[in-house]
Order: sequence, then C-alpha cells, then structure tokens
Amino acid sequence: MNTNKKIIKSIINKTLNMERVFQLLIALVLYVVTLLLVFPNYMQKITIPSIGETVKEPLIAKNNIKYKNVEETQRLIVYLQANVRPIFEMPESIEKESLSKVSNMFNFIRSFDTNNTSFDEIYNAVTSEYNLNINKTIFSNALINGDTVEYESKVVETLDSLFNVGIISKRNLTPETLRLILNNGIFIYKYNDYVVEERIAAKNRIFFLENLRNEISSILGNRYNDLNVFHINTISSIINAFLVDNLIYNSERTQEEINKIPLSVEPIYTTIKSGFPILEEGERVTEDKVKLLKYILDNSSFLEYNIRILIGQALFILMLFSFIGYIIFKYNIDFYTNFKNFILFALEYLLIMSIAYFISNYVSDKLINIPSYIYIFIPMFSMLNTLLGARRGISSIVTVCITLLAANMVQADVYEFFSLFVISMITSVSTKKITNRNGVLWLGIQIGVCLSIVSLINAFIKDDFSFNYMLFVFAFASGFIQAILVMIILPICEYLLETATIFRLQELADLNNPLLRQLQINAPGTYHHSINMANLVETIADEIGEDGRLACVSAYYHDIGKIENPLYFIENTNRNDNRHNKLKPTLSAAIVKSHVRFGVEIAKKYRLPKEIIAAIKEHHGTSLIKYFYADALKEDPDIDVSLFTYGGPKPQSKITAILMILDSIEAASRTIDTPTREKLAALIDSIVKSKMTEGELNDSGLTLQDIETIKRISLQKILISLHERIKYPELPKDIGKENKDNNKNEKNEKSENTEKNTKTADVKKVSKTKERLIKNVNTKKEAINNKDKVKK
Repeated sequence: MNTNKKIIKSIINKTLNMERVFQLLIALVLYVVTLLLVFPNYMQKITIPSIGETVKEPLIAKNNIKYKNVEETQRLIVYLQANVRPIFEMPESIEKESLSKVSNMFNFIRSFDTNNTSFDEIYNAVTSEYNLNINKTIFSNALINGDTVEYESKVVETLDSLFNVGIISKRNLTPETLRLILNNGIFIYKYNDYVVEERIAAKNRIFFLENLRNEISSILGNRYNDLNVFHINTISSIINAFLVDNLIYNSERTQEEINKIPLSVEPIYTTIKSGFPILEEGERVTEDKVKLLKYILDNSSFLEYNIRILIGQALFILMLFSFIGYIIFKYNIDFYTNFKNFILFALEYLLIMSIAYFISNYVSDKLINIPSYIYIFIPMFSMLNTLLGARRGISSIVTVCITLLAANMVQADVYEFFSLFVISMITSVSTKKITNRNGVLWLGIQIGVCLSIVSLINAFIKDDFSFNYMLFVFAFASGFIQAILVMIILPICEYLLETATIFRLQELADLNNPLLRQLQINAPGTYHHSINMANLVETIADEIGEDGRLACVSAYYHDIGKIENPLYFIENTNRNDNRHNKLKPTLSAAIVKSHVRFGVEIAKKYRLPKEIIAAIKEHHGTSLIKYFYADALKEDPDIDVSLFTYGGPKPQSKITAILMILDSIEAASRTIDTPTREKLAALIDSIVKSKMTEGELNDSGLTLQDIETIKRISLQKILISLHERIKYPELPKDIGKENKDNNKNEKNEKSENTEKNTKTADVKKVSKTKERLIKNVNTKKEAINNKDKVKK
C-alpha cells in the first residue's frame, strides 16, 4: 500500500503542480469575494422623481453622459502628430558595399610579399587605394596580428550587426525630425530590389553615426572581452574607417503619415462620470432633469437592476486579476509565486478590502463622510511587502492594481486614487531606510501627516471648507494604525516565511547570538574567518548596490556547518596536527563537503532566513576540492571526480557569488609566506579567473564591472589585514644594569627615609597618649574631691 501511495504521489507531482492549482483556486475565491463586495455599490434600484417633487435623497448617475468635445479632439490630433515615427529607408547595397571594401582591403594586404615589400610601401598603397585614415601603429598591428586575432572576421561581424540595427547621420536632419526620432523611434523599410522587411526601431535602439564613432570601443570591449585594449583599438579604428550611415530619411512619406491623422481620429466625447449627483437633496425636479435622467439610464425600466454595469465590473476585475497573475508568473517573481508568500498576499488583500468595505458602507455613509484614501490601507501593504523583501518595481505594479480594485469598490474619484498611490510609493521608498522597529512607528506618523496634507489639498480643490475637521484626526490616526498593524503582522510573517527582514538581520548580526557563540567556542578559526569575511563582503556588496547587511550576516553563518567536526578543518587546528593525514582522500573530501549539509540542517533548525540558507548551499557551488582530488589521482587516476565536487547549486545571486570568491581569496591569502601587493593581486586574479572559467558565476548576475570591484576592494582590504609588525630594537645590556643599580640605590634611600619618618611619628604618638592619661587621672581626682565636698 505504501508503495502504491508513493507511486500515485509521484505521478501527481509530475503531471500537475498542486501548489499552482491551489494558488489558482485561491485567486478564484478572491475574485468572487471582490465581486460580492462590489455588488452592493453597483446593483441598486433607481427611481426617477416626478416633475416639481422635492428631492429627499441625492440621485447618483450610474451611466456616463457624453458630448463631442472639439477642443479635446484637436489636442489629441496635435498629440498624435507629435508622436509620429519618422520613416527611414535601409538599402542593403550600402551594407554590402562597406563589407565588400573590408574584405577587399584585407585581401589586398595579404597580396603583398612582406619580405620584399617595405612596411611604408604597403601602408601607402592600402591607404591610398581605400582612402583610409589609419595611423601606422594601428596598421602595423593589423598587418602583423591580422590572421592570428582574426581582425577581418571581427570587423565584418561588428559592422554587420551595426548595419542590421541601422545607422543614422545627424547632418541632414532638422531639429524637429531629431526630436521625433529621440521621442518616438523610427519606422524602417529595409529593401534590396523590393521591400524585404518593415519594422519599428525603438528610440533606445537607434545608432547615430556621430555618437557611434566614440562608442565603438566600448561596444567591442563588451563583445570581445578576451581581447586586450590594443587589439580593441585596432579593430575600432578599422571599423571607423568603413562605418557609414545606412538609413536614409524619407521626408515625403513621413509628412503623408502626419497628414493622415486628422482624418482618422475619432471625435472625443466628454463624460460625466458615474457617481456624479444629478439630483441633490432639497432640489426641485425640473423637466430638463427628468430628460437627463432618462438619457443617462437609456430609457430602461428604472425599477430593474443594472446588469450591464455588473458585467462591466466583472470584466474589469477579471482583467486586473489576470494582469497581476500574468506579471507574477510570467516573470516568476519569487516573492509572490512562493506558496507561503502567495497566502500572505491573499490575506493582505482580504484585510485591505474588508476594512475598506466596512468603513465605506457602515461608517462613511452613515456617520461621517471619510475620503477613501484614509481607510484604504494600501500604504500598509507597501510597507509590509517592502520589509519582507518585495522588489520595488514589481511591487509598484501590484500596488497599482490593488489600489484600482479597492478604489473601484468604494467608487473613489481620480484624486483619491492618485493620492493613495503616491503615498504608497513614498511609503515603499521610505521603508527601505528603516533600520529598527521604532522606524515603523515613525513612518506611520509620516504617513498620517501626508494623509492630513492630502485632506487639506482636497478641501482647496473642491473649495469646501465646511467639512468636519475631525478628518485631520482620522487621517493622522490612519497612518499610525497602519504602522501598528505592520508591527503586529511582521513578526508573524518573519517566522512563517523565514525571510530576511532588516530587523531579523539585526538580530542575527549580534555576535552574542547563541549560534555564533557556539561557532566561536567549537570552531574559533572558522569564526575568525567568518568575521573577516563579513567585513569584506559587506563593503563590496554596498559598493555594487546590493544589500550590505544581508551580505554581512550571510558571511557570519556561511560556515556554521563546521561546528560539526571542527578539527577536520585546518583553520581550527595546525598543520602538524592534520587529521586528514590518517584518512583516505575520498573520506577527507566527504568530511569537508559535509559542512555544507550540516550548515543547512543547523540553519533550518534555528529557522534562519532562506536567503542565508541559500548562501550556505551556494558559497562553494559545484567547485572541485582540488587538494584531496590531487592526492586521490596519485592512487587511482580513474577515480570519479564527483566524489570531490560540492553538490551545489551554483551561486544564484550576486551576494552568494561574492561569498564564493572571497571565501577562496581570504583562505588562500593566508598561505602566502611574505605577502606583497603583486603576489596578492596575482592570487586574486587566478582565483577569479578559475571561478569564471569553471562557470561558477554564470547564474549569479555579476557583471564584469562588479568583478573588477570585487578584485579591487579585496586586494585593498586583505593587503591591510596582512600587514607586517615593526620589530622593536633591543637595548644594550650595560644600560639595563646601570638602570637596575640606580633603581636599587633610589629604593634604599626611600626605605631609610620612610623608617626615619615612621620612628618620629611613633615618638609623637607615645607622647600624646601620655598626656591624655595624665589628663584623665587629674579629672578623676577632681571628681572625687567634688563628691566629698557635696557629702560634707
């Protein structure tokens, strides 16, 4: 039975992702709940009062009133004309001619007998034949290294790629045409004897000939990063000699497109938005008002439900839900696709919509009219998700959609929606600067101030200062309440989601943390190595724009697996007491590899954030344990290399990639006997190159600029940490003896003086005690005499 269950489970897991199914079901539930919350606001019975009747309750238009707006139509025409893409033609003959010249030039160079023809003769012949403007140094390099470096193929490949994109020259273009190109991009007709291709080139995918000549070196550097600067300069100089513009501006066709716009534009109708009060309380109904109401409601029966609006709302909500799902799952946004995070997202959405629905229907309509931006807690959503690690760009898109859904439910106007969205974005940016939990409360106060300012602006816009000034109190309290809710929800989310918030990282960065204390006691060398690593990794992460605090904490805990079997790692023992000397290489490699597995187990036991667990798993990637593999090859040349490689995975983020590089650099730097800048730089270069050639950094997202930053900072910091101490000079032995004799004489003199002082002090004390005794005897005698006198 157990085997059958396992087989069934494996089939289900292979055929269907159950988590995705549950996520889809949750999304459907949220969709239905949203429709149910919207239902009371859009499914209302509408009645029209009689002419002359006094309106007791305001009547709200549930449809839109349209009229043709000539002015807005003309504005649209001007706008569309300003967004026309200029039309360019791309004859293939220009590209073929240029590439043919390149091939002919190199063939012409090869035709010379370099043994019998001087360099100057070849140079003069080639430059005059092809009208080239190339200096002799570049030409000499092309002549000598042309075949070995394959200059011809690289020049042809680069020119071909540039010509395929298209090159424009500014010299014959008017300022207006240039503005259209830079704002809208261009439309390209690529042809030979007939139209081959029609395509649109975006404004950021257009090459201007004048700019391209200056940028060609950097393009070649990115394309051929294995070539040195001299070869890059040679290729760029040859390319510049044959680089021409291959896009020809067709002004007539462009003007035709501009002239077509006024004929194709549909008229714009101005709309009286739904929710606008057609009849206000206390107003007398006129005949014009009745006609307007009938026009708004399309002469339908006013005692029926408006099903069309419900269908429209259902489609609108479905569109927003579909868009959110598409963004999240299309780009695999881990923060939302993770099942636990998805559940959190659903609960947040339900909380926001429920609060908004309750206040809108039972407080704002019944007691006091409160603007929707006060009770729709979208800023709380932004703050919480940002603290939990949501990426700002994707989080902004999701925030817009949820704001639209909530604003649609309470029928908020554009100003309320826009104000709510702006405050949410400000909250998201400000949350990144929070460093402690008190910062959440302070941000809540700032949100309250922003909401109060928005309320004041709203009063000016509507020219209505008769509203209740308690709105300012509600606005300020709203921000504070949202901060309190975040402080209540956040610790629960930290525990359940096991994510690295700034507060969790602060707790883990405390060196008195029990796990770090255990590492310090059990594996002091590893602890020292981790501390050194943390300082380096944090500096580099900040420099390349990553989270320095997360990088620092990841470095603290990346080797916690060495708590188990610490003496099998050289930093916790010495070379003379190396336990691996008594073991086979395969067993030694297994022990060394096991520290990653132990580290993951310990991290899960202490519920460390998943980002730190990833750092523990990935900081060795799939690299080879070369020391023991080399020993094993001596015994068995055919031994399986997988026994000596880490299980991976390779670094999936920049931080874990930095950890991998610096882990190797920091450890290897301590093997240099006399560390110098040259030796350390060579060591760092070799380690980085080996990681790159082995493909360990392929999935990390590190750029070449990031790698150069890692090399530069690690060289500076490690060189300082390996500095030599100054040797102090030894004093002559005679000076020491003289000082000792002098000190003895001084001590003897001091002791004699102190003895004399003590003797005199003792004599004084004895004399004083004698005097006191004599006084006491005399006083007693006087007392006896006085008693006798009294008796007599």
